[in-house]
Amino acid sequence: MYTVGQDPRSLRVAPGTPGMPTLPVEFVARNTVRANVRRADDVGKVIDAALAAGATSIASVQFSSPTTDEARRTAINIAVAQAQKDADALARSAGGTLGRLLSISSTGPAGSVVGSDAYLMERNFVEAGGSVYPTMINPRDLTVAVSVFGRWEFIPTPSR
Repeated sequence: MYTVGQDPRSLRVAPGTPGMPTLPVEFVARNTVRANVRRADDVGKVIDAALAAGATSIASVQFSSPTTDEARRTAINIAVAQAQKDADALARSAGGTLGRLLSISSTGPAGSVVGSDAYLMERNFVEAGGSVYPTMINPRDLTVAVSVFGRWEFIPTPSR
């Protein structure tokens, strides 16, 4: 993505025209490149190459996995079973039993990890100039988080 716009820090009032709109003195051009790197070991090399080519900032490094959807479905299965056990315990504690399932839902869009498609680690890197040391990226384990909300019918135990 390439954008050009006024640098708001450089606006000046036109000479001899107090109260008139300001005139831009400087413009800023921004070029944004998004790179998808398949091997985590290569991320640092890509960052170093971008900085060496003149980039002044690297932002929002994100990691994902091709198995995220499968992991999320597994997490939903586990969460539904736990929700049902919790609902059953609540019903028994209240003197009844759990009836039929009335509704169930989960949070986040399909394929989400920790709430969005920005997985694992999001870090901001701002670097001016180069370094003699290569950039090291160390992704952590992928964490899949889901929340399940279920509603079951409550069946009171008949009084004796």
